[in-house]
Amino acid sequence: MRPEEKKFFSRLSEYFRSTGFKISMAEIADSAQFVMGTVCRFFKSKEGIYISLVDEKVEELLPLFKRRHQQRIDHF
Repeated sequence: MRPEEKKFFSRLSEYFRSTGFKISMAEIADSAQFVMGTVCRFFKSKEGIYISLVDEKVEELLPLFKRRHQQRIDHF
């Protein structure tokens, strides 16, 4: 992930939690403190932003799930 995307996601993640999905691309750009052109260059739609945000979180959590699963297997 590019540094600009990481910065964008860190700013946007909390905003999505508080407002939900009913937000415009302009509000997304504003809340993340990016200009609209930058947001549109990286993402085609707010659905694309949301999917990318979810993908990032899955990548972050997947190793934790794998470790937990392995611990359960090792326990038996």
